[in-house]
Amino acid sequence: MAVLSLGSPACKRGVAPNAFQRLALIPFENLSGDSTLDWVSTAAPAVLSNQLTGIPKTVVIIGGAVRDAYAQGATEVLHGYITRRAGALRIDAQIEDLTSHKTVERFEDSGGAVATLDKLAHAIDPAAHAFPIQDPTVLEAWVKAVRAQAGFEDVVSRAPDFALLYLTWTESLVAHNDRAGALKVIETALTRPSLKGDTDRARLELMKAELEADVPGRAAAFARLAKLTPGDPNAVRGAAEANFRARRFPQAVEAYRAAIALDPNNAAVLNLMGYAQALGGDLAGARATLEEYAKRPGQESNGLDSLGEVHFFHGKFAEAEKYFLQSHEKNPALISGYGLFKAALSRRLAGDAPGADALDKLYIEYRAR
Repeated sequence: MAVLSLGSPACKRGVAPNAFQRLALIPFENLSGDSTLDWVSTAAPAVLSNQLTGIPKTVVIIGGAVRDAYAQGATEVLHGYITRRAGALRIDAQIEDLTSHKTVERFEDSGGAVATLDKLAHAIDPAAHAFPIQDPTVLEAWVKAVRAQAGFEDVVSRAPDFALLYLTWTESLVAHNDRAGALKVIETALTRPSLKGDTDRARLELMKAELEADVPGRAAAFARLAKLTPGDPNAVRGAAEANFRARRFPQAVEAYRAAIALDPNNAAVLNLMGYAQALGGDLAGARATLEEYAKRPGQESNGLDSLGEVHFFHGKFAEAEKYFLQSHEKNPALISGYGLFKAALSRRLAGDAPGADALDKLYIEYRAR
């Protein structure tokens, strides 16, 4: 069968300049009546995700149902189903725009599972990667191992350079609290120079760092992952958080900026960037960022509190006290009156012990009420 499309990707799917399509992949329905093809339902989103991850302007989201697509902020969802025609596997799929609820792309093709899914991936985006394995029997064995959470060793013997296989095996071992086994699998994978799948390699490096509580290693792995998947807000935020924890504040600020560009409405990221700027020595930049954060709906009181803290970090105790008191005035219940305590501490460190005692008294009275 031929691939059916509705024009170029930019036209048919409405990709605006500098925008990302967030495509949700959900399991395909097996309408063939043949239960031996159930594995293809699971394989389809996994294969497509692998081929489309890291593609410019596309962010892939894996979900169990359409409701997951909405919950994760997807802009599109791929619906697919499997049938048989003249003894051959047939895949039909369509991409639905979740804003207009209109179908913006259709696909149909018959053939082997790997070849047909590869055609579908390239119909979605011509820049799709090649899937690391081409043998459908290996693909089926891997899917069945993932489902059973067993049998990964046999699949590795057939596909020793398949990074996604090692990743799913490691996840299975971690889920069963086998840390030593998980680290052994990761080490085996990472020592293979011909390992296929740069993004999955980065994820293996990240899992290794997390299992070993390696804070700098975690930051480095997240940085590689964010570089490979620049449109994935989870990876970019993860890189920012990891660099923050590793006290690499300039790198954290850079990653937070990228995360904000991907998700401008995420006020929490803006708040965290302000702290990273302050801890990195840029108080003026932190003040500007947090003043912007305080203008976001519902964030004024917390923004003032954050401004107080970053000025406190820099020894600007009079300014810190001012912000803490303003935050308390706007919303005393935000941190249960603790803004008064922080204002008192700021005044004490500024050298005004009697004034600090007066604020401490107000704090105690508030807590008593």
